[in-house]
Amino acid sequence: MSVTATPARRTDLLTRTTLQIDGGGSAPSLTLVIQALHRVPGVLMAEMHAASARAVVAHDSAVPAGALLAAASGAGAHARIVTTTLRKPDDTWELALRPLRHLVTLATVVLRARPP
Repeated sequence: MSVTATPARRTDLLTRTTLQIDGGGSAPSLTLVIQALHRVPGVLMAEMHAASARAVVAHDSAVPAGALLAAASGAGAHARIVTTTLRKPDDTWELALRPLRHLVTLATVVLRARPP
């Protein structure tokens, strides 16, 4: 019996929100915005694309958009939401349960192969 490894599929269950930071802003002020976004509970990643003055925030779906806007405002920047990408619940459950399904299949094969 041969086993073929398949490339791991990236399992990412986070919501992504892109914020447009209006007024350009200097590098230090954009850094303050990113730091403020990181302090919002439920935010796991925030990065700034300085050329376009956009911040991409990866967060739990329970984080309200208003909390992200308030964080940017608290850092002295005016921001608006450009896009939000939500994960579908069906996709989430499918991806989350896949490893468990493989484990149950393996356990069934091993138990059936055991002598009585």
